[in-house]
Amino acid sequence: MSDEYSDVDIVFLIEENKFKEMELELPVILSKMCDEIVLCWEEDFNNNAIINNGYLLKKNSQIFQFDV
Repeated sequence: MSDEYSDVDIVFLIEENKFKEMELELPVILSKMCDEIVLCWEEDFNNNAIINNGYLLKKNSQIFQFDV
C-alpha cells in the first residue's frame, strides 16, 4: 500500500464457462488470506460479462480494501 487510503485492485480473466464457478469460489480464496471478510458490496454495473465487488478484509486487526 502506498498510503493509508490505498486499496488493492485484483483482476481475473475468466473463461466464460468458468465465470459462475469463480464467482462462488472468490470468497473462499479471499478468506484464506485474511482473518475475516468484513463486508462485500457488489457494484451496480455487475452483469454476466463483468463483476466488480468491493471487499473489506480484516487481517491482524487491520482492515484493507480490495476491489476484485
